[in-house]
Formats: sequence, structure tokens, C-alpha cells
Amino acid sequence: MVVLVVVGVVVALAGGDDKDGGIDASAAAKTVAALDDEVDAESIEDGGTPLAECPVGDIRDLADLAPPGFDAADPAESDVEPIAFDVGRRSDPTSFQCNLSSEDGETLYGTVVNALPDGDVRAYIERGLPDHSVDFEDDVKHRGGTLISYCGRTDTDGGIDLCETDWVGDGIQLGVYASGDGADAELTSEWLIASLDTMIAALDKLDVDDVVTTST
Repeated sequence: MVVLVVVGVVVALAGGDDKDGGIDASAAAKTVAALDDEVDAESIEDGGTPLAECPVGDIRDLADLAPPGFDAADPAESDVEPIAFDVGRRSDPTSFQCNLSSEDGETLYGTVVNALPDGDVRAYIERGLPDHSVDFEDDVKHRGGTLISYCGRTDTDGGIDLCETDWVGDGIQLGVYASGDGADAELTSEWLIASLDTMIAALDKLDVDDVVTTST
């Protein structure tokens, strides 16, 4: 099973245009905060805590929104693995992730959502990827929030390179990440932009009790 920990926080707006109208993610943020209160997640080292379902919906459907150049169809044939992680610091929110991986493990994609943590964005992201060298793109304003894009290159044998884009706004951090041929920060940014409304709508109607398990 592939376990990735990817996180993001609020940053100052820098670059880009924001002409598409804002996103109201306040209800989604309340849902994520309630989920955080309810789930007592295990640490990253202990493998996290499995969940009954993915908070942002069935991410196999996101394969249809993937930009050209990335084979999302292959991992979308697998089962979704929704997991919650205690990132490590007492002040850090729980990271809720959903993973899909191809049968050969060469291609994967997933989503991450959490309430906004405190602290510097780059330090926080790098703390969540301790075995990677992280390169950030310029932050971009988008629909009332900020797009934060970056790629993490593994520093260990057997590790996985990945790229991710997060949308940060209205008290929530919501991202799409990918690994494999064609995965770069431009792709994840385009993919997240196409998927934002779908994922936020899923959070808006989420019943927290449907996500929580007692298998910890």
C-alpha cells in the first residue's frame, strides 16, 4: 500500500489572476473540522487510521477530469484507500487522504484535505514530506483562495516522487497529487482546478459518521 503524506497551509497571495468568482468552502471547512474532532488518527509511522469512505467522494470519478498526458484510468481501476494521519505536532490538523494506485504501482493519484494548520506554508509542507526535497512553484490566486503547487523528489531508495497542487481558502486545504509519467505541478494544478467544485460538493453533503471507523 502506498502511503503519502501531503499537507498545505495559508500563504500570502502571489501572482495569477482571480476572475472566476470565489468558492464558498465554509460549509466544507466545518465538515472537515468536525471530522478532525471525531477521528483519533494514528501516526504516520504507525500507518495511519483507515476510514470507511473518502471524505471528498469516490475519487475514481476524478480520472475523467485528469488532463491529457497522465494515465489516470489505470489506477482508477483499483480500490480507493481512505486514510487519516496524525502528522506529528499537537497543533497540526489530521490529514485525510485517499489513494489510488495502478496494479504495478508505477502510477498513482490521490486527494488530501484538512483544516488549515498554523505556521509557514513551506516549513509545514516540508515537515509533512520529511524524506523528500520539495520544490515550490509561485503561488497563484484562484477563486478567492490560493493555489499552492509543488513537487517532492524522494531522498530514499524505494520512495516515490510526486507533485501536488492545493487550493487554500475559507479555512480549508484541499489538494490533488499524482505520481508517474506525466505528473508535474502544471498537471496537478489543472486537475485540481477541474475537480474543486466536485470535491467541495462532496464535503458539503458528507455525513461524518459515514467516514469514521472503529478499526483503530
